[in-house]
Amino acid sequence: MKRKIKIQSISAWSIGIALILTVVFVVILHYGKNEVKRFEDATDQYIVCENAARQLQDGSDYLTEQVRLYAMTGERNYLDQYFEEADVTKRREQALESLKKYFDKTEAFQSLQQAMEDSKELMLTEYHSLKLVATVMGEKDIPAELEQLDLPEEEKQLSQKEKLEKAQKLVSNNEYRNTRGTIMKEVSGCLDQLLEKTKNRQQRANTIFSDMYLKLEIAIMILVILLLSICIIVRKLIVVPLVYYNKSIMEGEIFPVIGAAELQKLAETYNKIFKENEETQRLICHQAEHDAIIMVEMTSDLKYTIEEKIKAVNEELGTENENIPAVSLSVGVAFSDRENSGESIFKDADKALYYVKENGRNGCKFY
Repeated sequence: MKRKIKIQSISAWSIGIALILTVVFVVILHYGKNEVKRFEDATDQYIVCENAARQLQDGSDYLTEQVRLYAMTGERNYLDQYFEEADVTKRREQALESLKKYFDKTEAFQSLQQAMEDSKELMLTEYHSLKLVATVMGEKDIPAELEQLDLPEEEKQLSQKEKLEKAQKLVSNNEYRNTRGTIMKEVSGCLDQLLEKTKNRQQRANTIFSDMYLKLEIAIMILVILLLSICIIVRKLIVVPLVYYNKSIMEGEIFPVIGAAELQKLAETYNKIFKENEETQRLICHQAEHDAIIMVEMTSDLKYTIEEKIKAVNEELGTENENIPAVSLSVGVAFSDRENSGESIFKDADKALYYVKENGRNGCKFY
């Protein structure tokens, strides 16, 4: 037996699927919003990390450049620029502070802090060089760091030229270059680790965001398919049957039993009534010797009233009056609540009528 599809079931399933997809959309959007935030944070971290690495490197290179230029030329502006960077601008310290926001507890950041401490110790060598040059140049109002630095006695005894050579050697010999190179290598290694960590966070956030976007696309595709399916189902199970029903009404035909279960039930009920009405019309219009009377709200428990009326009518019609011959009335009755009903109420009444005719007429018979 072909399974019937109900409009109510389609509606319930559609609402259920729509609610599920709505929940999926809400979850994906909420989750996606968080992942976008993580992706933005990871991107910000990467930018901060890159800027901090550049800032730290530039600050360190700038200090080395200024101390060497001062040792080579003895010009006061290099001394001032050195201490402006070391005490005011502080690009290295600012870079560390910006990195601390994201990487404070990481091992790489702690190693970076240690490398910076080593770099500050190297600055003592630079102070030594600056002090020698400042002494040779007879500088006044020198920074407190140099003012507090006392040169060894043997260096005080050196000539002006020897002091300059000593100052230049302090910031250009192998020991200084190797120490600075080691520190910068450690700094670069730590920064590379932080950059790599940030890249990994960014890539992870990007991967999750891509997966979320893919799920959103799939959910949208499912929604589109659902909407198209509903349109097709509604057209096939509701619109098309209603069009045929309208055509059948216009042409006076029975309904085709198609479409959703509810519409099929409607068609079956209509067709049953249509056939009964058709039979009624046939009995009324095409059987000249029979008349049909439909009595509303008449049940079998009131059949005595029909018997009494038929009996009274036959008594009156059975008497000749003014040259009018006596006639008799034969009646067959079928109630809607009758037992053992036949094909239709009209045929059952017709059978009862023929029974009266075959058994002497002039009476009433109930089916």
